[in-house]
Amino acid sequence: TSIELDVDQWRTLETLAAAEGQTVPTLVRRAVDVFIDRFASDRVSPMGGLADLAAEIQRRVPPDWTPDEIEADITLAREEVRQARRAARGG
Repeated sequence: TSIELDVDQWRTLETLAAAEGQTVPTLVRRAVDVFIDRFASDRVSPMGGLADLAAEIQRRVPPDWTPDEIEADITLAREEVRQARRAARGG
């Protein structure tokens, strides 16, 4: 099977795949699986999006992280977003 991607899509996929220690084809198959899971069912659970998000977060958290390390990472990320928003507003 072949798909056509623009240069930016390909570069982004290469970067994401490298960060995950995966190949681009593996990453694309995972993305297709998520797409199929999300859109192929006739019923959409109101909590489905939240459950998917929680599952994705769990997959990305290193297994040896403690709850305190996870909380610290979330806090840091939240502060980075706040700083970026303040900078965008000029404040």
